[in-house]
Amino acid sequence: MPGDRARDKVKPRDGAQRVGESRGDKHTKVLDIEWRGNTVEVVSFRGGEWESELLAMGRAIPMH
Repeated sequence: MPGDRARDKVKPRDGAQRVGESRGDKHTKVLDIEWRGNTVEVVSFRGGEWESELLAMGRAIPMH
């Protein structure tokens, strides 16, 4: 199908995702991910309570 062929030519966009945690007046970067093409790199990761909160939010999203 022509649509399938066109979709195969779409290249992934480069980007980044940074996640921060705020406790009181303190803000800490806890996760920093970057991607270029098909390569994903975890630049930095700081474990903590935020992990459980993020996983709980993910479980709360209905999957269809």
